Amino acid sequence: MCSYAQSVSVGKEIFKTRCASCHSIEKDLVGPALRDVDKRRSIAWIISFVHASQTKIKSGDTAARSEEHTS
Repeated sequence: MCSYAQSVSVGKEIFKTRCASCHSIEKDLVGPALRDVDKRRSIAWIISFVHASQTKIKSGDTAARSEEHTS
């Protein structure tokens, strides 16, 4: 079982490798700021988007398209 510290470390690495090129926590970049994304989207949706954002966008998912808007 992972400790909380290990989970945080893994989450930071996932953010750096899969999200940071398009998203910031506080400000819009290529995609919108991610602060409070868990209030806008379900955890299942977020996990799905992180694993395959382009697949969700290309599927016509309107929420995915709004997450990839351009500033």
